[in-house]
Amino acid sequence: MSMPVSQVLPLLVQLSEIDSALARLLAKRKQLEEQVEQSQQQLHSLQRDHEAKKGGLEQRRAKIREEERRIAEENEKLVERRKALSTFSNYKVQQSAQKEVEQAAKQLAGQEERVLVSMEELEALEKEVAELETAVEKAAAENQELLDSAEGEIDSLLERAKEKEGQRTEIASQIDSGNLATYDRIRNRHPVDPLVAVQDGKCGGCYMQVGAQMLVQVSRAASLVKCRGCSRVLFLPTEGDGVRP
Repeated sequence: MSMPVSQVLPLLVQLSEIDSALARLLAKRKQLEEQVEQSQQQLHSLQRDHEAKKGGLEQRRAKIREEERRIAEENEKLVERRKALSTFSNYKVQQSAQKEVEQAAKQLAGQEERVLVSMEELEALEKEVAELETAVEKAAAENQELLDSAEGEIDSLLERAKEKEGQRTEIASQIDSGNLATYDRIRNRHPVDPLVAVQDGKCGGCYMQVGAQMLVQVSRAASLVKCRGCSRVLFLPTEGDGVRP
Protein backbone atom coordinates (compact mmCIF):
# COMPACT_ATOMS: atom_id res chain seq x y z
CA MET A 1 0.00 0.00 0.00
CA SER A 2 1.34 3.43 -0.98
CA MET A 3 2.05 5.96 1.73
CA PRO A 4 0.41 9.39 1.57
CA VAL A 5 2.60 11.83 -0.32
CA SER A 6 2.55 14.23 2.62
CA GLN A 7 4.34 11.52 4.64
CA VAL A 8 6.63 10.12 1.97
CA LEU A 9 7.80 13.44 0.49
CA PRO A 10 9.96 14.48 3.49
CA LEU A 11 11.58 11.04 3.41
CA LEU A 12 12.21 11.30 -0.32
CA VAL A 13 13.76 14.72 0.17
CA GLN A 14 16.14 13.24 2.75
CA LEU A 15 16.88 10.33 0.43
CA SER A 16 17.55 12.73 -2.45
CA GLU A 17 20.02 14.69 -0.34
CA ILE A 18 21.81 11.50 0.67
CA ASP A 19 21.91 10.15 -2.90
CA SER A 20 23.12 13.51 -4.22
CA ALA A 21 25.94 13.48 -1.68
CA LEU A 22 26.77 9.90 -2.68
CA ALA A 23 26.82 10.81 -6.37
CA ARG A 24 29.17 13.72 -5.70
CA LEU A 25 31.46 11.56 -3.59
CA LEU A 26 31.64 8.91 -6.30
CA ALA A 27 32.17 11.55 -8.99
CA LYS A 28 35.04 13.00 -6.97
CA ARG A 29 36.54 9.52 -6.58
CA LYS A 30 36.29 8.94 -10.33
CA GLN A 31 37.91 12.31 -11.01
CA LEU A 32 40.83 11.46 -8.72
CA GLU A 33 41.26 8.04 -10.32
CA GLU A 34 41.26 9.64 -13.78
CA GLN A 35 43.86 12.19 -12.67
CA VAL A 36 46.07 9.38 -11.36
CA GLU A 37 45.64 7.39 -14.58
CA GLN A 38 46.44 10.44 -16.72
CA SER A 39 49.52 11.19 -14.61
CA GLN A 40 50.74 7.60 -14.98
CA GLN A 41 50.14 7.63 -18.74
CA GLN A 42 52.16 10.83 -19.08
CA LEU A 43 54.95 9.33 -16.98
CA HIS A 44 55.02 6.13 -19.05
CA SER A 45 55.05 8.17 -22.26
CA LEU A 46 58.05 10.16 -21.02
CA GLN A 47 59.81 6.98 -19.93
CA ARG A 48 59.27 5.35 -23.33
CA ASP A 49 60.53 8.46 -25.10
CA HIS A 50 63.57 8.59 -22.82
CA GLU A 51 64.41 4.93 -23.37
CA ALA A 52 64.02 5.28 -27.14
CA LYS A 53 66.26 8.36 -27.29
CA LYS A 54 68.76 6.73 -24.92
CA GLY A 55 68.91 3.66 -27.17
CA GLY A 56 69.44 5.87 -30.21
CA LEU A 57 72.20 7.70 -28.35
CA GLU A 58 74.04 4.46 -27.61
CA GLN A 59 73.76 3.40 -31.25
CA ARG A 60 75.10 6.78 -32.38
CA ARG A 61 78.03 6.54 -29.97
CA ALA A 62 78.87 3.04 -31.18
CA LYS A 63 78.74 4.16 -34.80
CA ILE A 64 81.06 7.10 -34.12
CA ARG A 65 83.50 4.87 -32.25
CA GLU A 66 83.56 2.51 -35.23
CA GLU A 67 84.13 5.41 -37.63
CA GLU A 68 86.97 6.73 -35.46
CA ARG A 69 88.55 3.26 -35.39
CA ARG A 70 88.41 2.98 -39.18
CA ILE A 71 89.84 6.49 -39.60
CA ALA A 72 92.71 5.66 -37.25
CA GLU A 73 93.47 2.52 -39.28
CA GLU A 74 93.32 4.45 -42.56
CA ASN A 75 95.60 7.11 -41.11
CA GLU A 76 98.17 4.47 -40.19
CA LYS A 77 98.00 3.01 -43.70
CA LEU A 78 98.34 6.50 -45.16
CA VAL A 79 101.47 7.17 -43.10
CA GLU A 80 102.99 3.93 -44.36
CA ARG A 81 102.11 4.77 -47.96
CA ARG A 82 103.74 8.20 -47.63
CA LYS A 83 106.88 6.58 -46.27
CA ALA A 84 106.88 4.16 -49.17
CA LEU A 85 106.88 6.99 -51.73
CA SER A 86 110.61 7.60 -51.23
CA THR A 87 111.39 3.99 -52.11
CA PHE A 88 110.11 4.28 -55.70
CA SER A 89 112.96 4.68 -58.20
CA ASN A 90 110.70 5.30 -61.17
CA TYR A 91 109.54 8.92 -61.23
CA LYS A 92 106.26 8.22 -63.04
CA VAL A 93 105.37 5.42 -60.67
CA GLN A 94 106.24 7.69 -57.75
CA GLN A 95 104.02 10.49 -59.12
CA SER A 96 101.15 8.07 -59.66
CA ALA A 97 101.51 6.74 -56.13
CA GLN A 98 101.70 10.35 -54.83
CA LYS A 99 98.36 11.17 -56.49
CA GLU A 100 96.77 8.07 -54.99
CA VAL A 101 98.02 9.05 -51.53
CA GLU A 102 96.69 12.59 -51.94
CA GLN A 103 93.30 11.24 -53.07
CA ALA A 104 93.19 8.87 -50.11
CA ALA A 105 94.13 11.74 -47.77
CA LYS A 106 91.32 13.86 -49.23
CA GLN A 107 88.78 11.08 -48.72
CA LEU A 108 90.03 10.55 -45.19
CA ALA A 109 89.66 14.27 -44.44
CA GLY A 110 86.04 14.05 -45.64
CA GLN A 111 85.41 11.13 -43.31
CA GLU A 112 86.92 13.05 -40.40
CA GLU A 113 84.69 16.06 -41.20
CA ARG A 114 81.60 13.85 -41.21
CA VAL A 115 82.63 12.39 -37.84
CA LEU A 116 82.95 15.91 -36.42
CA VAL A 117 79.42 16.70 -37.61
CA SER A 118 78.19 13.44 -36.08
CA MET A 119 79.85 14.33 -32.79
CA GLU A 120 78.05 17.70 -32.75
CA GLU A 121 74.76 15.89 -33.37
CA LEU A 122 75.73 13.45 -30.61
CA GLU A 123 76.20 16.32 -28.15
CA ALA A 124 72.75 17.68 -29.02
CA LEU A 125 71.24 14.22 -28.55
CA GLU A 126 73.06 13.80 -25.22
CA LYS A 127 71.57 17.09 -24.05
CA GLU A 128 68.10 16.00 -25.16
CA VAL A 129 68.45 12.66 -23.34
CA ALA A 130 69.65 14.44 -20.18
CA GLU A 131 66.68 16.82 -20.30
CA LEU A 132 64.31 13.90 -20.80
CA GLU A 133 65.87 12.10 -17.84
CA THR A 134 65.28 15.18 -15.68
CA ALA A 135 61.68 15.39 -16.93
CA VAL A 136 61.13 11.70 -16.13
CA GLU A 137 62.48 12.15 -12.60
CA LYS A 138 60.26 15.18 -12.04
CA ALA A 139 57.18 13.43 -13.47
CA ALA A 140 57.87 10.33 -11.35
CA ALA A 141 58.09 12.45 -8.18
CA GLU A 142 54.89 14.34 -9.04
CA ASN A 143 53.13 11.09 -9.91
CA GLN A 144 54.12 9.53 -6.58
CA GLU A 145 52.99 12.64 -4.73
CA LEU A 146 49.64 12.50 -6.53
CA LEU A 147 49.30 8.77 -5.80
CA ASP A 148 49.93 9.29 -2.09
CA SER A 149 47.52 12.22 -1.92
CA ALA A 150 44.82 10.53 -4.01
CA GLU A 151 45.04 7.29 -2.06
CA GLY A 152 44.32 9.07 1.22
CA GLU A 153 41.55 11.17 -0.29
CA ILE A 154 39.93 8.17 -1.99
CA ASP A 155 39.97 6.25 1.29
CA SER A 156 38.27 9.22 2.95
CA LEU A 157 35.68 9.42 0.16
CA LEU A 158 34.93 5.70 0.45
CA GLU A 159 34.51 6.01 4.22
CA ARG A 160 32.09 8.90 3.79
CA ALA A 161 30.25 7.02 1.04
CA LYS A 162 29.89 4.01 3.36
CA GLU A 163 28.39 6.26 6.00
CA LYS A 164 25.94 7.70 3.47
CA GLU A 165 25.01 4.20 2.31
CA GLY A 166 24.05 3.34 5.87
CA GLN A 167 21.89 6.46 6.11
CA ARG A 168 20.32 5.66 2.77
CA THR A 169 19.38 2.14 3.82
CA GLU A 170 17.72 3.48 6.97
CA ILE A 171 15.66 6.11 5.14
CA ALA A 172 14.76 3.83 2.20
CA SER A 173 13.42 1.20 4.59
CA GLN A 174 10.75 3.69 5.72
CA ILE A 175 9.41 4.30 2.19
CA ASP A 176 6.84 2.04 0.54
CA SER A 177 7.99 0.05 -2.48
CA GLY A 178 5.81 1.90 -5.02
CA ASN A 179 7.08 5.38 -4.20
CA LEU A 180 10.62 4.05 -3.79
CA ALA A 181 10.49 2.49 -7.26
CA THR A 182 9.25 5.78 -8.73
CA TYR A 183 12.04 7.63 -6.96
CA ASP A 184 14.69 5.15 -8.14
CA ARG A 185 13.63 5.58 -11.77
CA ILE A 186 14.11 9.34 -11.44
CA ARG A 187 17.42 8.89 -9.60
CA ASN A 188 18.73 6.68 -12.42
CA ARG A 189 18.17 9.62 -14.75
CA HIS A 190 19.30 12.30 -12.30
CA PRO A 191 21.82 10.87 -9.80
CA VAL A 192 22.31 14.37 -8.38
CA ASP A 193 19.17 16.07 -7.01
CA PRO A 194 16.39 13.71 -8.13
CA LEU A 195 14.13 15.89 -5.95
CA VAL A 196 14.46 19.65 -6.21
CA ALA A 197 12.86 22.59 -4.46
CA VAL A 198 10.84 25.18 -6.34
CA GLN A 199 12.63 28.49 -5.95
CA ASP A 200 11.41 31.83 -7.25
CA GLY A 201 8.78 29.96 -9.21
CA LYS A 202 11.35 27.85 -11.04
CA CYS A 203 12.50 24.25 -10.94
CA GLY A 204 15.65 24.01 -8.86
CA GLY A 205 17.07 21.46 -11.30
CA CYS A 206 16.57 22.81 -14.82
CA TYR A 207 15.28 26.30 -13.88
CA MET A 208 12.17 25.94 -16.00
CA GLN A 209 9.31 28.18 -14.92
CA VAL A 210 6.72 26.31 -12.83
CA GLY A 211 3.16 27.35 -13.63
CA ALA A 212 0.67 28.52 -11.01
CA GLN A 213 -1.47 25.40 -11.32
CA MET A 214 1.55 23.14 -10.84
CA LEU A 215 2.63 25.21 -7.81
CA VAL A 216 -0.76 24.55 -6.27
CA GLN A 217 -0.33 20.81 -6.91
CA VAL A 218 3.12 20.86 -5.30
CA SER A 219 1.86 22.77 -2.26
CA ARG A 220 -1.06 20.38 -1.74
CA ALA A 221 1.31 17.38 -1.80
CA ALA A 222 -1.50 15.11 -2.88
CA SER A 223 0.77 13.38 -5.38
CA LEU A 224 4.37 13.48 -6.56
CA VAL A 225 4.62 16.34 -9.04
CA LYS A 226 7.34 16.15 -11.69
CA CYS A 227 8.92 19.05 -13.52
CA ARG A 228 7.83 19.19 -17.14
CA GLY A 229 11.38 20.09 -18.17
CA CYS A 230 13.58 17.56 -16.39
CA SER A 231 11.10 15.13 -14.74
CA ARG A 232 12.54 15.68 -11.26
CA VAL A 233 10.10 15.60 -8.36
CA LEU A 234 9.31 19.09 -7.10
CA PHE A 235 8.70 20.19 -3.52
CA LEU A 236 8.35 23.47 -1.67
CA PRO A 237 11.17 24.15 0.78
CA THR A 238 10.41 25.05 4.33
CA GLU A 239 12.59 27.00 6.69
CA GLY A 240 15.42 24.79 7.93
CA ASP A 241 15.35 22.47 4.91
CA GLY A 242 18.87 23.51 4.04
CA VAL A 243 18.06 23.52 0.34
CA ARG A 244 20.98 24.67 -1.79
CA PRO A 245 20.41 27.98 -3.57
